[in-house]
Amino acid sequence: MKILNHDIVLFTMIAISVLFSRGSTAQLSGEYSLGNPESDFKSFADAISALKSEGLGGDVTFNVVAGNYNNVSVIDVENPGNNNIEFVYYGPENDSAAIVGRLKVFRTAHVTFNNFTVYPSENQDYSCIWSDESPYFQLLSCNILNLFNNSFDYGEALIKIEYPWEGPYLVTNIDSCIIVSEQQTFYIGGNKGSTWFRHDTIYGGIVNKTLKNRFGQHRHYIDNVFYASDYDFEETGQSFHSNTFYYDGIYTFKLQGNVYFNTFYCNVNVRAGDIIGNVFNGSVELDWLNNADFYNNFVHGRFSSTFSHGIKIIGNHLYGNCDINNDNTVFGNNFVFDTVDFSHGPGQLIFHNNFSEEAYLEMNYTGGTIKNNNISNMNIWQPSVTTIENNNFIRLGHGNVSTYGSSAHFYDPLYLSDSILYASSPALIGKGGKKNSNFKYDIDSVLRKRPSTIGANEICFNWQLSDIEIKCSDSLRLDLCLDTLENMYWSPSSLFSDSTSTNPIIYPENSTMVYLMAAQGQKTDSLKIKVGSSAPIAMATFSNDGLLVSFENLSICADEYLWEFGDGEGSAEESPVHEYKEYGTYQCSLKVSNAIADDYFAMLIEIVSVDENQDLNNTIQIFPSPVTSDISIKSDVPFDEVSIYDSRGALVYNEFTGNTKDYRINLRYLGNGFYIIGLKTRKGVTYRKFTISG
Repeated sequence: MKILNHDIVLFTMIAISVLFSRGSTAQLSGEYSLGNPESDFKSFADAISALKSEGLGGDVTFNVVAGNYNNVSVIDVENPGNNNIEFVYYGPENDSAAIVGRLKVFRTAHVTFNNFTVYPSENQDYSCIWSDESPYFQLLSCNILNLFNNSFDYGEALIKIEYPWEGPYLVTNIDSCIIVSEQQTFYIGGNKGSTWFRHDTIYGGIVNKTLKNRFGQHRHYIDNVFYASDYDFEETGQSFHSNTFYYDGIYTFKLQGNVYFNTFYCNVNVRAGDIIGNVFNGSVELDWLNNADFYNNFVHGRFSSTFSHGIKIIGNHLYGNCDINNDNTVFGNNFVFDTVDFSHGPGQLIFHNNFSEEAYLEMNYTGGTIKNNNISNMNIWQPSVTTIENNNFIRLGHGNVSTYGSSAHFYDPLYLSDSILYASSPALIGKGGKKNSNFKYDIDSVLRKRPSTIGANEICFNWQLSDIEIKCSDSLRLDLCLDTLENMYWSPSSLFSDSTSTNPIIYPENSTMVYLMAAQGQKTDSLKIKVGSSAPIAMATFSNDGLLVSFENLSICADEYLWEFGDGEGSAEESPVHEYKEYGTYQCSLKVSNAIADDYFAMLIEIVSVDENQDLNNTIQIFPSPVTSDISIKSDVPFDEVSIYDSRGALVYNEFTGNTKDYRINLRYLGNGFYIIGLKTRKGVTYRKFTISG
C-alpha cells in the first residue's frame, strides 16, 4: 500500500501524542490514602489498577481507613525495581480495617499488609489468604481469624502459600500476627521458597499442613507462641528457635527439624535435626536422629532415644527416667537425677557425668566405656566388652554397684585415717574442673573445693605414680593436704597462679614435668604429666556495639574454627569481629574441629539499635556484685524473660517473668565463676556479665 506524506505526518503525530500521554502521568511513589470518597483512592481495586497502569516510581504506602473490604486482589503488578508496596491500617486503635473473604497476592513482588484483620466469609471452603509466586510477601501485626470455624477443601487452609517449582527462591514473612483456626491453619506448597514466622501467636488445629518431601522449601519459626491442638509439624526443611509451645489435648507434639532454645509445656517427639538449649517441661522422644546433637537442654520429664546412631547427649540436665536404645551414643557432662538405661547397641561412651545419689546407671546387654563419672548406683548385664575405669562411686551409705563387664578398674577412694583420703589415681583429682557441678559435697560430706570436680578432691598423695596421663582441657589439682607449704614451692611458675598453694589447680596444655622445690632450689619430688587429645567442645558468646559484633570463642581442644554469621557470611578466625548490615535476629553457628572429631554450637544474635541498647543498659540494675546466693534485677523497662548462661555458653537458667520490672533469682545451686544474664524486653535483648563468689 502506498503511504502519502501527509499520512506519515499524521501517523508520527499520533505516535508522539501517545508517548507524551503515557509519560504525562507520574508513577506512584510516597504515601496515599485509601478507603473512602475523600481518599486518594476510594477502593483497593482503584489503587491496584493505578499501580498496574501508572507503575512504581519508588516505595508506596497506602494508608487504609477503618471499614470492611471484600476480596482484595493484588495480581501481576510489575515491580522491576523491587519497591515496597505496603497497605497499612491507618486509624484509631479501637477500630480496624477488615478484609473479608480472600486476600490474594499473585506474581507481585514486595507486597506488605500491615495491621489488618483478615477472615473468611461464612461457609467459605477456599483459602482466606493466598500468596502465589510473590517474592517477599509480608503479613505484619495482622489478626488472621477463622471466625466461623470453616472447614477448608484439600489443598486449602486459612493461609495458603504457593512457591514455584523452578526459578528464583522466594521469601514470605509473617511477623507479630495472631493466627486462629480450629481447622487447617497453613498450607505451604511448591519448592523454591522460605517462610519465616516471627513473634506470632498461633492457635491452630493442623498448624502446619505442607506437601511432603519438598527439599528445596524451608520454614523458620522464631520467637512464636503456639497453642496447638494438633501436632502436624513432621516436615523436612524446618527450624524452631526461641518458641514457646503449649498444647490442648495432644499426648505428644511431633517435630522434625533443628530445635534451638525453645520452651515446651507438652510432650515432644523429634525425628530429625539438632536439639540445643531447650527447656522441656514434659517428656522427650528422639527417633531416627543419626549423628545429631542433644546439647544443653533441661528435661523435666522422661527422656528416650531410639533407633539412632552416633547421637551426642552432652551437657544436659535430665530430671526424669532416661531410656537410650541406640548404638555408639556419646553421653557426657550431663547432670542426671533418675535412672539412665542403655538397652541396645555397642559402642556407648559414658564420661564426665554427675549422677545424683538417687540415680542409677543401667547397662543391659550393651557395650562401651564408662569413664570419669560420679556414680552412686550402677548395674551392668553385659558380655565381656564393657570398660569401666576411673569412676568415682559415691556410696553415701546406700549405693549399689553390680557389674559383669571386663577391665573394670574402679576408682574407689580409700581413707587412711578419719581425715585423710587417699586416691589410687591422682589424675582424677580436678577432672572436669572447668565446669561447675551440682555436687556441693564430697564423698565424706565435706564441702567441695572450688572449682568443683568430677572426682573426689580432698585427696592427699605423695607422688605415688611415675606419670599421669590427662586429656586436653582436663585440670589437675595437686593436693598435699597441708596447712602451709613451708620452705617449698611449685615449678614451673607458668603453670601456677600461686606457687606456694598447698592445693593448686593447673591446666596443662602440653605434656610437662611438675616439680616440688625446696626453698634453696633443690627438687624434692617430681611428677610427669602427659597431655593427650580429646574430642573438642564448641562454646562461644558475643558482645556488640551497634552492628559490630565481637565473638568470644570459649571452645576447648579445637584446632580449626568455622563461623557462619547467619547473614550469608562466615569466618575461619578463632574469635572474629563481624559487622552486620542491618539490625535484626540472626542464627549464628560455630563448627570446631581437631584430628579426633567435630563439634557444633549455635546461638541467636539479636541486635537492637545502639540507642535502644543504650537505653536498656541505662535502665537495668543487676546486684549485688559479686553474687553470693541471690541475684536481684530492677528495670525501668518491663522484661518478659530471663536467661543465664555459664562461662562456656551453656544455658543454666531460663524463666518467663511475665512483664515485670523487679525480679529475684536464687542461684545457690550454681558454682563460682562468671556468667552471662540476658533480659528480653519489648525494646530488644540486653546481656550483662556477672560473677558468683560464695
